[in-house]
Amino acid sequence: MELLNNAKLITTYTQDIHNEGKVETSFYQLSGSIIRVVYRRASTKTTIEFIPVDSWEFRELERMADAA
Repeated sequence: MELLNNAKLITTYTQDIHNEGKVETSFYQLSGSIIRVVYRRASTKTTIEFIPVDSWEFRELERMADAA
């Protein structure tokens, strides 16, 4: 994914969701934005979305990125 070439990985975790199998979620920091990448192993689908800047989730992930 070219979008993530210059991005800083914040964290990644894997969940085993009953109906969907394993789902891997990663968060990246990219020039003032935070991106969530979700990969569903069973369907091999990947979704990418930006976290809204005015959300609590953005503030927590930004704090985590700054601490690393």
